Amino acid sequence: MNTDHLSRLLGERIIRIEQISGGCIGHSVLAESQNRKKYFVKRYNDNKPGRTLSEAEGLKELANTKVIRVPEVFLVQEDYIVLEFIESGQKVSGFMQNFGRALGELHKHVHKYFGFRVDNFIGETFQSNSQSEDWLNFYREERLMYQFRLLEQKGYADTVIRRSFSKLLDKLDSIIISEDTTPSLIHGDLWSGNYMIDNYSNPVLIDSAAYYGDREADIAMTRLFGGFDDDFYSAYNENYAMAPGYDYREKIYKLYHLLNHLNIFGYGYYSQVLSTMEFYL
Repeated sequence: MNTDHLSRLLGERIIRIEQISGGCIGHSVLAESQNRKKYFVKRYNDNKPGRTLSEAEGLKELANTKVIRVPEVFLVQEDYIVLEFIESGQKVSGFMQNFGRALGELHKHVHKYFGFRVDNFIGETFQSNSQSEDWLNFYREERLMYQFRLLEQKGYADTVIRRSFSKLLDKLDSIIISEDTTPSLIHGDLWSGNYMIDNYSNPVLIDSAAYYGDREADIAMTRLFGGFDDDFYSAYNENYAMAPGYDYREKIYKLYHLLNHLNIFGYGYYSQVLSTMEFYL
């Protein structure tokens, strides 16, 4: 990637490109124009078909709610995406409360169907978003079963995992009460590495795996790797109270991400996957 190439596509002269961090599955550059406008250019290492387009669609869906900041999408190419470059700021008092309230507002944006208009990716893994009117069926087939088939392909689905997973599926309709679930717009992969703080101390959502699903799935993901602080959850609940029984259901939504981590990173997540399933058995 060079300045002439970007200048031609963006319609303004790019005078500087600087390599910056791009995470574990891609690499990124900061591009600056003659008018001092800055762009964040991200290219994925695996270059999987549809990845950049699906990321753009998810970011646009989140941005259209106008309740929380999301990088603007300027250009989508097959092998890279050009986004607004957002300057990082500092966390100030009240930030997590503001973040919690904003996420509650995001989750109030609903759709007729669970899923999304395009499939996307959860980390390195393809994420199927085939639309459904039934949350239980969607979560079983498009989330848990999809990951389990990957376990089989990669050799992680031994006899113990198979037996526990089969028993869990038999109980799933007693864990997830589908008729009480609204298709809320969720980030889809909301952990501490997938938000940032802008220079006005506002939360910014990045690297989404957005779709319409049970909002509890978003909250469960925030708790998977240590969780956000109490101020975040208190403010979220004041804005949009969690339904009774969430604490019991939390692990079923964590399980999707744990299965994905087992598929991506290997046996280090085996025992956590197994113990999460056995919680319900």
